[in-house]
This record gives sequence, C-alpha cells and structure tokens, in this order.
Amino acid sequence: MVIPPASLLLNRELNNGWTVVEKFERSNTATGSCFSTGYVVKDKKGYRAFMKAMDYTRALLHPAGPAMMQYLLEAYRFEKEICDKCKEKHLSRVVHAIDSGYLILNENDGYSRVEYLIFDLADGDIRGPH
Repeated sequence: MVIPPASLLLNRELNNGWTVVEKFERSNTATGSCFSTGYVVKDKKGYRAFMKAMDYTRALLHPAGPAMMQYLLEAYRFEKEICDKCKEKHLSRVVHAIDSGYLILNENDGYSRVEYLIFDLADGDIRGPH
C-alpha cells in the first residue's frame, strides 16, 4: 500500500514559518476532499489556520491515472488563482488563502512533492451536524 506524502506532514516545518500541528481525520461518511488531507497549522506568533494538502498519489492509483493527475493539477492551480484574484480585488465575502506553497519530503522521490493552500481556520465543518 502506498502511503500518500500528504498524510505525512504532522510536525513538519513549512515555508514562511508555518508548522503542521494537527491532522484532521476523515470519518467514514465524509464526502469531498478525496484528493487532499486537512491539517491545522500554526505560525511563529501562534496563529492557527487550516491547511489543505493535495494528495496526488491517489490520482496516480486511479484507473484514469494521467487524466486524473492532470485534473488535480488544474484544480489546484484554479483554486489558487481564484483565491489570489479574490484577495487582489479585496472581496470580503469569500475565503482567502493566507498562504500557499509546496513541500518536498524526499529529494530523491519525484512523487513526494505536496502542494498546499492555507486558509483561516473555520469554527466548524459544513459537513458536520448542525
């Protein structure tokens, strides 16, 4: 079984001073986020935020491998560009990405790159009980 690099980020230091401090565990009934792992990150001042780490290995194992990989790369780029444009336009009723970047877990493994987006930490989960 392949262990996705996106699931191995707990306690890692990221770019721009973020540290991964908590992993969100998916319940068996969870929907969405099939190609990402959620974490809580903290900056050097103690500010806590949500990090979405992309999991490309699941795409490689998908029956439509290369097409699924292309889809995920385009989806990540689109989400990042939308967040950047909303921030540039000072839109106030959308979620802004606070930061973004990537981490390479193993320089000798071309599949160990993890792209991420960091957002303000929400009070709850839209999928959870209300």
